Amino acid sequence: MVEVKRVTCENERQVLKARDLILKLDGEQINRMSDLQTMFVEETLNLTIIRDKQILDCRVSTMSVGPRTHVVWAFGAVCEPPPLQTLLMAYERYSEVFVLNTMCGSPAQSFSLPSWHFITKVNGVATKNLDAFVREVRMLPEGEYCQISTADDEGREYTKTIVPNEFFPCEEARHSKDKPNTWDFTRVHGR
Repeated sequence: MVEVKRVTCENERQVLKARDLILKLDGEQINRMSDLQTMFVEETLNLTIIRDKQILDCRVSTMSVGPRTHVVWAFGAVCEPPPLQTLLMAYERYSEVFVLNTMCGSPAQSFSLPSWHFITKVNGVATKNLDAFVREVRMLPEGEYCQISTADDEGREYTKTIVPNEFFPCEEARHSKDKPNTWDFTRVHGR
């Protein structure tokens, strides 16, 4: 069961309300947010919810999300601006640097950098966006410990110590301004 914490765009077509409890999606029990991943690809969701001690079936429209334009791989973590769905669920926007995933065997995974967190600082310096994050990562000495501060979607802060290494260099990709449907790649840190 997952609780709806807040609703960000209320209108006459709004189905869900704050404090609704989502029991099922398409007849399957919901135990955690990850059980709702189809909301990122489906146009509508068939939900069973509890509201005011009543069980209700409802159909909920999802929102489309724009394409990615800037991605950074750092320490084996895939970072990008937070997806719209995350911003809708988070209490506030803690940073524009969001850990989407960590690669198996990477420093990010080995040192438990959490996925689905906002990176807020590198060695105590605020990283409000990917450009600031890349600037700080570029200054890190190879093989030395660094501190990565994160915040989850409820604002709880965590700090992890990570050692960058040459096997998982920091790289940046941006949509090419000159050539449609292509990416420009830049090595930021590491060999």
